[in-house]
Amino acid sequence: MSTIEKLKRELKRRPKTFDWNDARRILKHEGYEEDATGKTSGSRVRFEDVEGISFVLHKPHPGNNLKTYVIRSLAEFLEKEGKL
Repeated sequence: MSTIEKLKRELKRRPKTFDWNDARRILKHEGYEEDATGKTSGSRVRFEDVEGISFVLHKPHPGNNLKTYVIRSLAEFLEKEGKL
């Protein structure tokens, strides 16, 4: 099983903590490009695929762990898109 598959399985369980960099890896693997400029600058980072479907993540600070509501939202988004 690949690292991405392990990360996706973990995200699907809706863990209490999930690393920002792991979330980025999953999104990039699924074809989403990161856009941290313009309206999404600062702690908001938009990920968009070639079809124009996008998802905005709030970059955690000062740590690197996503908030529980962000983990749940990301998992629901990826499930809806058939990628989790």
